[in-house]
Amino acid sequence: VQLDMMAPVTQDAYIPSMPVMTKQFHTTESVVGLTLQVNWIFSGFIAFILGVYSDKYGRRPAILVALTCYVLGALLCASSPSVEWLIAARCIQGFGGGSQALCYTIARDCIQDDTERSKLFSIFAIASTVAIATAPIVGGLAAVFMGWRMVFVLLAAWGLLAFWNVLTTLPETNPRLTGQAGLALGKGEAKGEGKGEEKVEVQGSRFGPIVDVFYKSLRPLGLMVSMWMMMP
Repeated sequence: VQLDMMAPVTQDAYIPSMPVMTKQFHTTESVVGLTLQVNWIFSGFIAFILGVYSDKYGRRPAILVALTCYVLGALLCASSPSVEWLIAARCIQGFGGGSQALCYTIARDCIQDDTERSKLFSIFAIASTVAIATAPIVGGLAAVFMGWRMVFVLLAAWGLLAFWNVLTTLPETNPRLTGQAGLALGKGEAKGEGKGEEKVEVQGSRFGPIVDVFYKSLRPLGLMVSMWMMMP
C-alpha cells in the first residue's frame, strides 16, 4: 500500500508550493509545471522497464533500484539551485514512481484467487485516492511551517522507509526465480494424481505479466479516476 501511494503523493505534495517556487526561481508557472509533467512521463515509461526487469531479475531488486532513484531524486529536488535542476531531479524521482505497477505484479504472484486479488486491488485504489486527496494538504502545511524544500526531504524519508520495509519484510515473489511454479499458474494449471503428478506451466510473452497487470487494474483505476474527476 505504501508503494501504491507513493506516485500520487510524489506528484501532488508540492503543488501548493508551486507559486512560491515560481517566484524563487524567477520563472513562469508553465516552466514550474513541467516538473509535474516530466515526472508523469518518466513514471509511466519506467513502469514498463521495471516490469521486464523484475521478470528477469526479481521483484525485490527492481523495487529497491527504483526506490534508490526515488530517494536520490527527492534529495536533489530539495537542494535544487535552479528550475532546470529541479526538472532534471524530478525525472530521476519519476523512476521511483514507476514502482507502483509492481504492486499489482506482486499481488498477482501471491494471490491466485481472482476475488481476493480484486479486493486487494480495490484497497490499492482507495489508498491512491486518499493519497491524491491528502497529499496537497500535508504538503501545503509542511511548506508553510518548514518551506517547500522540506516537502521533498519528507518525500525522501518516505522513500527510505519504503526501501527499509521492502528490504526487511518483502520476500522475492517472482515464481521463475523462487521455483514455486504454482504461483505462476492460473486457470491453466493441471494436476495429476499419485506419483505421476505433474504441473503444466503456461508460458507467455515476457510482456504478458505487464499486460496482465494493466488488465487486472482497469476497474480500480477507473474508480480512482472517477472519484478524482468528482473532486472540486
